[in-house]
Parts: sequence; C-alpha cells; structure tokens
Amino acid sequence: MLCPLRRLLAASLLLFAGALGGTVQAQPFGEFIVGTQASASSAAARLSDGASVVVWPSLDESTGTTTMRAQRYGVDGNPLGTATVFSAGFDGSQSRPSVAPLDGGGFVVVWLRTVALRMARAEAYGQRFDASGARMGDEFRVALSDGVDASPSVSSLSNGFVVVLTSYEGDDPNGGVFAQRYDAQAQPVGAVFRPTGAASGEDPVERDARVATLSGGGFVVTWITESGTGAVSEQVVAQRYTDEAEPADVAFLVAGAGGEKNDVLIGSLSDGGFVIGWTSTDATSSTLAFQRYEGRGIGRGKRIEVARAAILEAPAVAGLETEGFAFAWSQGTSVERLDLVSRRYNATGKPESDAEYVNDVRQGAQISPSIAARSGDTYLVA
Repeated sequence: MLCPLRRLLAASLLLFAGALGGTVQAQPFGEFIVGTQASASSAAARLSDGASVVVWPSLDESTGTTTMRAQRYGVDGNPLGTATVFSAGFDGSQSRPSVAPLDGGGFVVVWLRTVALRMARAEAYGQRFDASGARMGDEFRVALSDGVDASPSVSSLSNGFVVVLTSYEGDDPNGGVFAQRYDAQAQPVGAVFRPTGAASGEDPVERDARVATLSGGGFVVTWITESGTGAVSEQVVAQRYTDEAEPADVAFLVAGAGGEKNDVLIGSLSDGGFVIGWTSTDATSSTLAFQRYEGRGIGRGKRIEVARAAILEAPAVAGLETEGFAFAWSQGTSVERLDLVSRRYNATGKPESDAEYVNDVRQGAQISPSIAARSGDTYLVA
C-alpha cells in the first residue's frame, strides 16, 4: 500500500461469504507486503495452473534506478519462491505494467520504460516467464509505431498473446490505438492493426486502450475517443476481434459524450461475455460505471453505477470463476487521503455486497490497485 512518506506495494486476498440476513460481506484473508521499495503501480493475474502473479516496478531511492519484479502466489495464497527480478537497475522510470497468463502456468508482462534524460520518450517492452517464474528468452521491444508509447495492455490468446497501446507520433497531440498479435515465442504475427471508429470528426483523439480475451474465443479492445473540443465529446468505444485479429464487427459505442472520461477497463467473464467500465468526472465528483455484454457484443441490461466520490480513480476489474466480477479502485476526499475499495457483482450485474475497504491501515494515499480472480468467489487486490 502507500504510507505518507513512502510508497510500498501490498496486497490483500478477499473472500466473499454469506452472512446473517442474506447479506454478503467481504472477508479479507489478510493484508501482506509484496514489495518494500517505493512503487506506484502494479498488475495482477490468475495463471492457468490456479496460481496468481503480482508484477510491479520498484524504485531504488538511493540510486534513482528502477527494477521490475514479479511474485507468484500459490492457490493457498502463500508466496511461491522469491520475487523474480527483471529489467534491473534501469536508469529511468519503469511503469504501467500489464500481465497475462500463458499456457502451462507461465505469463507475459508488458510495461513502459522512460529514459531519465529523455523523459518525453516512453517505450513499451515485454518479457515472458515460465511456470516457475523464470524468464523465457530476452525482453522484447513492443514497437507498434514510431511514436511515444502509453498505457500498454496485454491479454493471452490460445497460441500466444495480443498487446494494445496508445502511441503519440511526432508533434501530434492526438494519440492513436495500435495493436499487435504475438505467438508463444513473442514473435509478431501479421501486421500491426489499428482499432478505430465510433467517433466523428477529423483526426479524433484515441487513448487509454485496454484488451481482454473472451472465454469463447477472440478478444475485445476498448478505448476512449474524442472529436471536437472539450470533455463533452469524449466517448468509450470498443471493437471485437477473432483470434486471428480480424474484426468481428464494427466498433460500437459503450458510453456516450458527457463528462470527462478516464480509466477505461475491461474484464472477460466465464460465461463468454465481458464487462467494460469507465470513470466520468464532472465539476464536483467522479463516477465509476459499467456495462455488461454478451460475447457477441450485445449489451446486457442497463449501465450500472458502482461508486461516486470526490476523487475516484484507477479502477480495475476481474471476472470471477463463478461468472460474476469484482472491481477495485482508489477513492477519497483529497490526493493525500485515498483508500482502496472493492465491490463484487454476480453474473446478472447485481451487487453482492456494499463497497468494502481493502486496506487495513487507512492513512495516506492508497493508489493504482490491480485485481486478479482466484478460485470460486475469491480474488486478490494489490
């Protein structure tokens, strides 16, 4: 978690169980420290063998260098060995990791790297790992355009994985969404492709792309797009693809104009569908909402508001084994005082609990949570 003077990474395992009166309460297994050096972001995923992995960048405050780390946890929640170190001692910033499982219990991580003397030049990199947490092959550059990279996201496919990111080219302030398929050896498959659509006007801004693989095959990319000027033009859109990265349909609108859109997120559901969430900000507060979809991209029910707060940011979502899903996010009244909060929903989109605090120590700022499903109704928040 975060304390007032130093940012540390911690995690909590949560279990939902029935209580008297038919209500459902979050029962934390307990909070534990994942990393002791300064860290401001993380990523978590459930692996194909039932284990979990948490990935984070750690800052050595004495040298100013950053190192990427990955720690696996068994089905009982206990650490499996020690943390794997990779991209060690980098003289610059490393941030925004994303992680996805691979066949056989391994996983792949993508993240941003910014050279200290070239802070405006961020580039995306990736690294594969086997089921023991050992690195497989060399790290690879995720070079999807000639621009400055932002917000990489990775999701597994049956024969590899897919990466999407936003890239800003030259002096053009308008970002573009780029995507690339990779095989199991991290070799590019086919050409880079660009999800696009749903926004009108010339040269729309596209940013904050995320990707999720569907249990019935294929994957979905979602992102924020805007045309014209002002927050009123911002929309959340999405597009479905086959496993071969062929468009399954045209891009469709998830959330229309109205309020400043941020923090788009997506999770696949065990019944073949998916859920897309986003935050909207107005003059007084921020709102987290979501929309459920069938695997074919047809909306299920209405959009549902999860939470509203003076400050609400960095939400994450994970589909659960029981066909439901859970959110985690930061909220509070000021940037110096933020808590991590979680809420679970069943397969029909009905809340299974009130919003619950995740962090044991409620002081300072707890930021940028990640979330991963475990067995049954349990999940991990880091």
